[in-house]
Amino acid sequence: MTDILTQVRALHDANAALKAALPRFYAGEAPQNTAMPYGVYTIVSNAPIKTLGGILENVRIQFTIFQKGTKPISNITGIADLLKTAYDHGITTTTGHVWWAHRVMDMVFKVENEWEVVIDYRFEKHYEKS
Repeated sequence: MTDILTQVRALHDANAALKAALPRFYAGEAPQNTAMPYGVYTIVSNAPIKTLGGILENVRIQFTIFQKGTKPISNITGIADLLKTAYDHGITTTTGHVWWAHRVMDMVFKVENEWEVVIDYRFEKHYEKS
């Protein structure tokens, strides 16, 4: 699964607008007391599926963006829009394979004094039949 996480990071880093708006972007979890805004991406599901065409690897990755609640909601939704633009239907390649990205959910909410946006993507990795 490290190859998909590497590709997720590479896609973030290749998008200048997203990287500028969300420079703190971590796999798994952010260090304690990280300055906001920051983002975290985590694999929440990994379920390969056999199809007539071969094996389809399904990986669901959840992106969470954190922003101080004292900032207007438009700050965090603007960052979320940049993330969605970067990943929606984006194709990333790894050694001879193709990942397709499909957004399956996004929501914004406030917890105590913190805005959070949660966006889930399903990444599909296609293999040739062996």
